[in-house]
Amino acid sequence: MIVIYAKAREPIDDIKSYRHEVFELNKDSRKAREFYNKMENSNNLPAILVAYKGVSAAHIAKYSSNPFEKWSMLHTANRLIEKAEKMDPNNIEIRFLRYAFQTQIPKILGMSDDIREDKKYIIDNYKRFDWYDIEKDICRYIFDFMISNGGCNDEEKRMLREYAINNF
Repeated sequence: MIVIYAKAREPIDDIKSYRHEVFELNKDSRKAREFYNKMENSNNLPAILVAYKGVSAAHIAKYSSNPFEKWSMLHTANRLIEKAEKMDPNNIEIRFLRYAFQTQIPKILGMSDDIREDKKYIIDNYKRFDWYDIEKDICRYIFDFMISNGGCNDEEKRMLREYAINNF
């Protein structure tokens, strides 16, 4: 079974709160910098929070009008998400965050090397993952993303859709 876990210093409720904040970044671009700064002041973050910090950096890049900041924050996002995956390579949520990041940036930037590997990992492991700790709306978001934007074939989409309908 694949589970999300936190190190002793980060209670799971805090991770749930941070997760909710990260998934809300799509709705409010100003929150990305606030979240990034909050994480910047934290040391020894568990892998999932390193990934969330990377996602917030990606959102800063997405909404920045400054080309230098956009480039810099994309590199920061990539570095942090890669670091998180190396810290916890079996965490399907981190794999999803890396997958989502890499599929949404131009391939010419050279930060999209893990798309196939992450997609395969997600497809091969989603049924074994303990989704209990993740809020249902976020689970639905993950599955909807994989079905709509995930480059899945028809059979993979059918399996993901069926699992999501029966579990979320």
